[in-house]
This record gives sequence, structure tokens and C-alpha cells, in this order.
Amino acid sequence: MKNNQRPKLSVSVILSAQQGDVISMTEVLNHYKDYINHLSLQNVYEQGKDTRIQVDEYMKRRLETKLMEAVLKYKVLD
Repeated sequence: MKNNQRPKLSVSVILSAQQGDVISMTEVLNHYKDYINHLSLQNVYEQGKDTRIQVDEYMKRRLETKLMEAVLKYKVLD
């Protein structure tokens, strides 16, 4: 697995998302977009055609929802 060096999300962005800031929540979702898309890949088999890989939109939405729920439950330890 590749070790991508991405900047981490700041705690302030997560806390803003918790408070209902739509822009911050969008930033969180965009930060994990590639990972969510990767987890949502599925093979599609069609008779008489080649196999193709596509993003399962239902799974993608479920993972995004789980991420938003996790952000809302996030607790900062002092």
C-alpha cells in the first residue's frame, strides 16, 4: 500500500464540522474521498462482456454517512 503524505485534518476543522459547519464537513468528506471510493469499488460482471470495476454508490453513501456520524461523536481529550 502506498504511503501518501497528505496533510492531516486539523482538530479545528473537525470541531467546526461537529458544530454544524457544512463547509468543514465537506472538507472532512473531501479529505477521505479517495479512500472511500477505493473501499466502494466493486467488480461488475456482464454476460458476454468484459468485467469492469466501478464505484458502488450505495456503499459510498453509507461510508460517508458513517464518517459523518463519527465526526459528530468525536471527542477531544485534554
